[in-house]
Amino acid sequence: MSETVHSGRYLSSLERKRIATLRERGLGIREIAELLDRSPSTISRELRRNMLEHDKGLYDADLAHHRSRQRAERPRRPNWRLDAELRNEVQARLNLEWSPEQIAAHLRTL
Repeated sequence: MSETVHSGRYLSSLERKRIATLRERGLGIREIAELLDRSPSTISRELRRNMLEHDKGLYDADLAHHRSRQRAERPRRPNWRLDAELRNEVQARLNLEWSPEQIAAHLRTL
């Protein structure tokens, strides 16, 4: 992903560097959010996810970007692949030509 493109979903490396600079200057979450045209919850979540206890309260943009990329690359296995009973239930509903939305709604009731 290009670092100059403003994604609605992901912070770029440049945005993380701006967050770090603005934090060093003592700006609060809402002020940073306004300057970056982001939601305060996005900034708060970024700081919470990418500042660990041993970072001693300092936000390192490069380290945060690396941590974020590592989480994104983590292999995820769907629950239905791990749980035979769930997999069988989904397959039975698919055989009945249920839509994924119908199956999901049904599974929430179980």
